[in-house]
Amino acid sequence: MHLKKKLNLPLNGLVLEVGGGGLPHVRSNVLVDRFLDDKEGFAQRGRVPLVIGNRVMIQADGALMPFGDKKFDYVILSHVIEHIPVENIHQFVAELQRVASSGYIEAPSILYEAMRDVPEHVWYVVCDSGVIHICKKKSVSQWHPFINPLFDDADFCTVIERYADLFFTGMEWHGDLKIEVHEDVSELIALYPTDWAKTIVTEGLEHLKQIKRSAQRKNRIKSLLPPIAIEIGQKIVRPIRRHLVKTGLEKPMTNWQDIVICPICHSSLQVNLLEQSISCTQCQQEYIIRNDGIPSFIVENEISEILKTA
Repeated sequence: MHLKKKLNLPLNGLVLEVGGGGLPHVRSNVLVDRFLDDKEGFAQRGRVPLVIGNRVMIQADGALMPFGDKKFDYVILSHVIEHIPVENIHQFVAELQRVASSGYIEAPSILYEAMRDVPEHVWYVVCDSGVIHICKKKSVSQWHPFINPLFDDADFCTVIERYADLFFTGMEWHGDLKIEVHEDVSELIALYPTDWAKTIVTEGLEHLKQIKRSAQRKNRIKSLLPPIAIEIGQKIVRPIRRHLVKTGLEKPMTNWQDIVICPICHSSLQVNLLEQSISCTQCQQEYIIRNDGIPSFIVENEISEILKTA
């Protein structure tokens, strides 16, 4: 996540993250990912290793998730929606609403896509007031060869993060989530207010000035304190901070067998840990438990065909 938004995450409820990749949210209890350990997965994650940590990992397609209706209090979707295939996009958004009552969505902005033009991205995206506006990417940016090398520069990336609202789009949704497919990217550009970019840059520069002034005040205060006082303060504050961070990261593990159902017919499952197999008690669809212990609900058939026969 790049946008500095305050999320209304539940204190104790279950939080699902779809496509957490190499940087899942600290609050996520359960992760769903379609691609885990193949070359496609590495590319879809932005060429970074997969991170699971103290969470449940489920291998499944986001358009066909093995969870009951409103099983989760919140679902996080950070830089995933732009990857979803055209034929699955509506079903994918429907699944988000089915399994969770609210959530957060974030994606690269049109400006970011025009600059970097990531080949795995299918859509231009604008998130606005509970609606995901998307438009199919139809051409490759001519500026890509010139701009992409700049992303190797840490200072350039710092500027991207400073003006994150220019380069990323995101929103929190509650209850109802809609999707609108547009024919031309100009329709998405028209959604932005007049002087939108200028306002963000002006506010960003003012915020940077405030940060510098605050740092100067702290340095002046430190200069008045004896070195021993600073050393004592650090010895007290740092252990407390480490303890709070560690406590915040430790969440009770969820047993995946308690939360999964058949993604096709939503019936209960019979799990055989010894044989590493999972079978639906209703439609008889078979699933597997991978050698690493992750349950896999990937089906070979096209999702559209599965839904027709379910």
